[in-house]
Amino acid sequence: VKIALCQLKVGTDKDTNIATAKKAISTAAAEGARMVILPEMWNCPYANESFPIYAEDIDAGDAPSASMLAEAAKEHSVVVVGGSIPERHEGSLYNTCCVFSTTGEILAKHRKVHLFDINIPGKISFKESDTLTAGDQGTVVDTGDNNPPPSSFLFLAIKALSGCIKEGGCSGVGFCLGGWLLGGG
Repeated sequence: VKIALCQLKVGTDKDTNIATAKKAISTAAAEGARMVILPEMWNCPYANESFPIYAEDIDAGDAPSASMLAEAAKEHSVVVVGGSIPERHEGSLYNTCCVFSTTGEILAKHRKVHLFDINIPGKISFKESDTLTAGDQGTVVDTGDNNPPPSSFLFLAIKALSGCIKEGGCSGVGFCLGGWLLGGG
């Protein structure tokens, strides 16, 4: 069973970012992937000032990025783990990952629990919490018996949630990670 982990070059044009992600899903499926995993904040620049501009209201259906993921999952009969996008919900912004079945049904929506806040004097200072609201729980997703094993994934931000693995009956763990270069090289 093939699982594709996609890296995408993200720019300031949301439509281009969506098209790039759609092409990556199509390419991965054509190469035999049964599950495709996108990176964190793939539809926008990773910046606090960008999150409100690119945010989508998934529950209200005002979500072109999430809609594309659902359509691509169905078109290619793959499970899509949508990395994350900024989500607007009831006046708050979240860093949200949606998981879609092979039929395009949304199986889960996970809001990042532990936001990335860092301050290393002279190197980097960034606080997701300046703009985003933390989620309040881990998320277990059952992708079904006919999908690639492991059939259950638990998205977690830090080891503190690891107890959910055993309690949730997971057979595998998926991590949606963002990376930072904190120095020269």
